[in-house]
Amino acid sequence: MREPDFDARLFADAAELPPADEIVHAVTPWRSAMRRILWGFGLSTITLNFFHLQYLLPAIGILLLLLGFRTLRKENGWFGACFALSALRTIWFGTTSILQATIHHTSLFDSEVGVLLTFANLLTVLALFFCFWRGLRAVVSRADPAQSTGSAAALVVWYALVCVLAYVPIGGSITAILLLIVYVCTLVSLREVSRSLDAAGYAISPAGIRISDRWLAIAIALAALTGLTLASIFGTSYEMDFTAHTPYDAAVRAELAALGFPAEIAADLTSADLAALAGAQEVITDVSTYPVNEGREVTTRETVDGVLTIHTTTVYDERELQITGIAVRLAGEEERWMLIHHFRWLIDPGFFGTEAMQLWTADRSTDKGWQQLGELSGQVLYDKGGQSYAAPYAFLGRTTYNSNSMFFGNSVENDVFAEFSLPRRSENQRGYVAYTVGELNDGWIIDSWMNYVHQTDPWQYPAKTAAEHKMAGGWSHHGAFCVVQSAIQFFPDEGQILE
Repeated sequence: MREPDFDARLFADAAELPPADEIVHAVTPWRSAMRRILWGFGLSTITLNFFHLQYLLPAIGILLLLLGFRTLRKENGWFGACFALSALRTIWFGTTSILQATIHHTSLFDSEVGVLLTFANLLTVLALFFCFWRGLRAVVSRADPAQSTGSAAALVVWYALVCVLAYVPIGGSITAILLLIVYVCTLVSLREVSRSLDAAGYAISPAGIRISDRWLAIAIALAALTGLTLASIFGTSYEMDFTAHTPYDAAVRAELAALGFPAEIAADLTSADLAALAGAQEVITDVSTYPVNEGREVTTRETVDGVLTIHTTTVYDERELQITGIAVRLAGEEERWMLIHHFRWLIDPGFFGTEAMQLWTADRSTDKGWQQLGELSGQVLYDKGGQSYAAPYAFLGRTTYNSNSMFFGNSVENDVFAEFSLPRRSENQRGYVAYTVGELNDGWIIDSWMNYVHQTDPWQYPAKTAAEHKMAGGWSHHGAFCVVQSAIQFFPDEGQILE
């Protein structure tokens, strides 16, 4: 076959080729890179605080910025700087996201180092906006000098203003809405600039890559998921120093048992607490059991005089937690009482992270009848293989915090917290907190409350401790925690628990 005949048959048999202009228009590196960048700016800056979108959308946005500037990094030095800054921001966001899956993120971010790192991140974002403006201006100066880059410069001013308002709040929600509108309009304007450059025929040669964008995104996502999983497994419990425990001072325990002090609780006391109880004059106890499950609803129907009444009640088939309040009048002429709040798990509910006890002590009202004497004491215990183990609390002391109550509004509180973790494979989990009060004025009630906070769900993000949950106003079954409240209340002169 002659060469002209071969060419003719080849073109005759070939399928119709797609329009070349449409193909080029669809795969233009400039257009796809700018689309990613503008979507990245939008998603990483505007957040929606529901369904965890405040974490998911910024993650997607930061990844889009990284991929977009990755394509443009060889176009000019400013876009190269944008790629470096977006890579740095990706590392920062990934690290902080993983840290938020641990219970240590609050203390870290509130530290001086955390504040400096947060400030550095704000400067990084501001520098990113600035470099983007300069990089876009360099492109426009070559492709279409008549085109304005004022919208990119507006991003720099906008973000600087947002940073200032974050530390000096002015205007409230109206200002926030106006800033949001300005930001959206700026991104729309930048999209028009990008389209104008694309229509003018501006083309780039994308930087060479060894790993495709798809595989890079998959690798980053897998690294983040791995980090979050490891953080959730190893970073959500306190390090507890459990050692073998043997009951102390049998003679003092026998004295206390004769006064009605529960023998099994006396065996849990530290040697110092037992020594303080030597020669005790009186013991008052209050024992109650509580459910930490949501129970089941039971509906009953009753007809009286032709009127049908439907009653729905919650029935608890199991009550997992036993709380005992004990008051011991100490030896001596002055009236002093040691108050003990003791808990014992009757059924293992599963321990996933942190537990806490919050105490409203009998001396919490100033200029009243009682004052605290000495320090708080106590320990947490469990059994395994016939041996008891005990450890001091991860934290035991007073904490000052801001409380926001729907009934009392904002207030500053100062309460006792005992924070701890328990092994998942253990038995007879228990513990106590004790403190001593002395009489200031005769006739005042002793009124001491304990709120036990139990973690019911291992999956929470960001991770929160049981104490943080209570400080935030958590009650009953809420989120990943359950709160049980008990109290010991009595008039010392009467020696009888108030119901």
